[in-house]
Amino acid sequence: MRLYGEDGRVLAEGTTWLHVLEGVAQAGRFYGEVPFEIHGVAEAGRLEISMYSYRDGQLSHLSTVDLTLLSVGNPQVYYATDGPEKLTIFSLREESIIEGGRVNVQGAGWVNTDLPLTVEILDRHGDILGSAQVYLDAPAIGQLGTFQVEVPYETKLSQWARVAVSEHSADIPGLIHLTSVEVWLKP
Repeated sequence: MRLYGEDGRVLAEGTTWLHVLEGVAQAGRFYGEVPFEIHGVAEAGRLEISMYSYRDGQLSHLSTVDLTLLSVGNPQVYYATDGPEKLTIFSLREESIIEGGRVNVQGAGWVNTDLPLTVEILDRHGDILGSAQVYLDAPAIGQLGTFQVEVPYETKLSQWARVAVSEHSADIPGLIHLTSVEVWLKP
């Protein structure tokens, strides 16, 4: 867990555990607190929750929620009305086999900005093997839409790789959301 101030500075960090039912892949609840202090009366903030892969230690999922941070007063929590997953990848499944130097990535979701989504193919060290940008085809920002993009990649050896789709922020620097699937990538 990481809490950011409106200028992108890290205000607080913490670790929590995802409580998962046996046999359910990465679905569960988590709880945590991140105490913080700000110098002004109030400022915009962003709470980021991220997960890392057991196989390679790379970022596998990231979700955020924008907040108004207050320096004094009683905490008021208004639960998010959006669903738990803002972006999803449809065309690839975990452990799919990809070959031929190009991968077609299709998915859906909703976004907070008019910036394009970034689609990257990353090796186990986080190095980019291929990337592309694509706009979500939706009636308006915040409404459900779809995306499809062909991403060229280069690799000389067969290896585990991660296909990640991310949305970047126009306001507070950083990622708003990242979802990914791990695939077996061949030349």
